[in-house]
Amino acid sequence: MSKRYYKPEGEGKPKGVTHYCDHPLYNDCTLFMLPNGKGLAVIQQRFNPQLKYTWWTRIDDALNIDISASPELKSYLEENAQLPSEDFDLYPTVEVRKVMWALKLPPLRKHAWETRF
Repeated sequence: MSKRYYKPEGEGKPKGVTHYCDHPLYNDCTLFMLPNGKGLAVIQQRFNPQLKYTWWTRIDDALNIDISASPELKSYLEENAQLPSEDFDLYPTVEVRKVMWALKLPPLRKHAWETRF
């Protein structure tokens, strides 16, 4: 997969963008990037009750807004974000619950079908 260019947001607050990739667990995620090119992929689990099937994908827009508005996001990214792997253009991945916990945001309701990443 070819490298993507993301225009740096400057010194403002990082905002998550949808990132499509060839990760073995998911095809798209919400990518939070720092101006230095380091990023952190955030994923959320979904469930199809008819097929009893779960999958990982980008986070809800409302969660993206809440996470982007958090004053602790920049320091969290500085600690956890990394440059993408050279071979596969993959960023380190974290599930949305871990991010919310670290940023002290109210947690999502846990469902019986959820698994851990």
